[in-house]
Amino acid sequence: MTIFLRALIASNEAGLTVEQRHSVKRDFEENELKTVFELLLNKLQSNLSSISNSSSSDHSLFSSILAAIEKILLWNFSSSFPNARRHMESSNNVETIDWRPPVSWKQLVFDQQLVEFFFHIYGTLKSLNETKIILQRRCQILRCLSQLACLNGSLVSDEQCRLRYLTTFSHYFVQTFLINSTLTIHLIECFDLSNIISNLITLFTVKGFCSMNNDLCNSFLQLMSQITVLLCRTTTTTSSNNQLDKIIEDPTIGKDTFDRLLQAWSRLLYGIDFGRFA
Repeated sequence: MTIFLRALIASNEAGLTVEQRHSVKRDFEENELKTVFELLLNKLQSNLSSISNSSSSDHSLFSSILAAIEKILLWNFSSSFPNARRHMESSNNVETIDWRPPVSWKQLVFDQQLVEFFFHIYGTLKSLNETKIILQRRCQILRCLSQLACLNGSLVSDEQCRLRYLTTFSHYFVQTFLINSTLTIHLIECFDLSNIISNLITLFTVKGFCSMNNDLCNSFLQLMSQITVLLCRTTTTTSSNNQLDKIIEDPTIGKDTFDRLLQAWSRLLYGIDFGRFA
């Protein structure tokens, strides 16, 4: 499936006018691509139970499915042009782009089970024995969630749908990473989590967070604080027993993560009335 998507993206445009190509691409996105996405999600769910096995083929298949899903979550939809927001993280070439699926995807995207599903997969992987492969799969899931946090375009023009999506995402985000006090997070996961936080605040704005109920908003801020403190401890300790480091050693990860978190904090500090939590 990943090979198919790559081939489609790189396909020859010869013989088609710009209008024809745009029309074909738009029709594909509204129907076939949505079907492919749903099939991949179903396959991912059916394959989840086998990921606990040590079989390399099971892990390879699981990774391939996730890679194909990532491709769709990074898809340049026709509705994205010419105002797509895209940036590349310097540490490991992690790309993010506003995810702008067409209106025909509305029922799928706003079904809260979609966001819940990815957090469920992360929790399932977290419950397994810690290995480098399992950590890599968790990071794939976090990258998918980072893209889901980039939802933009005509689908979120409805304020009620927009707030409901933000509330659902924030609820499972907090539930997964804040409530479980025994949860350990690796440095590379802090990087992905900072992307999720920054994307949510950038795309859904401070106004959106102010529209959530106080308890959820307060929990989200607590989680941001915990991740910030965790990152400080991680990047300053030299202990060989540090639970977060040594798996992926890249000196730029800590800096990029700090940058993303500080950007998010800056937006919130200028926009939120913290007196509401007193």
